[in-house]
Amino acid sequence: MNHDDRTFNLIYFASFIDAEGYIEYANRKKANGRGQIYEGKAVRLEVTNTDFTIIQDMMDFFQEGHLYQDKPRKTATGKQALPILRYVTSYFKTYKVLKLVLPYMRHQKKLEKAHNIIEWYENENKQAVNRVKKYKEKLDELDL
Repeated sequence: MNHDDRTFNLIYFASFIDAEGYIEYANRKKANGRGQIYEGKAVRLEVTNTDFTIIQDMMDFFQEGHLYQDKPRKTATGKQALPILRYVTSYFKTYKVLKLVLPYMRHQKKLEKAHNIIEWYENENKQAVNRVKKYKEKLDELDL
């Protein structure tokens, strides 16, 4: 894939995340194996649509995350809705996707969450330092 095609796809998927996506960045209480409660971060990106091709293209392009098909639901009028395909990433995979699409995003609330996730991985999450460094080197090699 040439640089122009890659940029086009990043712009397209960023706009799709802006319109149809959900970005979660929250503090959550978690229990470890010994029952101790501690604060943890919840980091997730989710994009849903009834057009399966678009969602599958996102998965193929980013090579990260998972796809889930939701059963059709009934609408308020009682009609059967179309099935929905969900593209979901969590934690470091979310960081990797957001790092690529961030320059092309425009939705203010989602931009703020994306910035916070990237900031957390790059400056606050000490466990991810080596992973972030390797990923940044990979992006530099790809000229992104």
